[in-house]
Amino acid sequence: MRAYFVFEKFIEDSDPIADMGIGILQQIKDWIKTLNLWSNPNINNKQEILELCISHGRENPNADTFIDYLISNYNHEISNKDEILRLLLSYHKHQFIDTLLEQGAEFQTLEDKAFYILEIKGKAVSFTPEEKLTVACKAGKFNLFLKCIKSGMKVKIGLINSLFQKPWLYRDFYSSKGQEQIIKYLQDNINNLEEIIHPRDHKKIDKIKTFLEAKISKGTRDYPRGYKIYRLLKFIDENKVVSRKEIVKFLFDISHGEDTFNPLTDSSYWSDNFRTIVYPNLSSRSTIDDTFVLNSHGKAKLQKLDNRFKGMKISPAPYI
Repeated sequence: MRAYFVFEKFIEDSDPIADMGIGILQQIKDWIKTLNLWSNPNINNKQEILELCISHGRENPNADTFIDYLISNYNHEISNKDEILRLLLSYHKHQFIDTLLEQGAEFQTLEDKAFYILEIKGKAVSFTPEEKLTVACKAGKFNLFLKCIKSGMKVKIGLINSLFQKPWLYRDFYSSKGQEQIIKYLQDNINNLEEIIHPRDHKKIDKIKTFLEAKISKGTRDYPRGYKIYRLLKFIDENKVVSRKEIVKFLFDISHGEDTFNPLTDSSYWSDNFRTIVYPNLSSRSTIDDTFVLNSHGKAKLQKLDNRFKGMKISPAPYI
């Protein structure tokens, strides 16, 4: 009997192992079918199944193997590498990031880049000089800030603004102590700011000094319900308040500590509540000296609150 040998070629550009229903890719597809997802994914879309391997990795001990396989073998089919990079950061799959960066992925935000380069890699060599100074101020990296200043970089007013703002996305990466050190450094050199501040902001030196001289808020004071509005109405009633800013400053200082109001960052503090709570208690400006005065509703409310709080020794709770 004559033997016949069949030399059958698999479909061109396909994976012969996957074509036979075996191998890692088939394992990934079989696993995805078991997930209880809101919508059915396209299991032939490598971008989509890689995203699922990253986001649902805790449900499968082989997830890291799947991720490595897809990134290494299907680079050309991953359509949005930047999004994959973001997911790897979000789900703490840092071991695959360098490979993805070599394939052309880019960080979508400076926060992501800063966190990975400084916190994971431990060095700032991949930053531009401007990025280094931005990260130093926004994330509170005091030593990095000093290196930037000593190298001759100049601080723009926007970065000084960031020293008084809330932290970036990665709160564990952010250092409030580091930001306070930077502020103290600027305060200690307040008479030599021209050597530190960017030349385009030299005309704002006096304004910057005002910002730096404000105390740093330590948090929010907790008072009995109604006490802050009582203090505020009493302040307006007993003082010749001529601007909304004075009212906001008073409220901010009793909430966060005396002289902590910073006109650069806190001018819009409590803006919604100002309109809904404070304004209904005020009348038109006084025709005599253009000061704020309480209307009849405000005076009645003040009297009611005065009966409740007058004579009470109220100490604010610790900062929260």
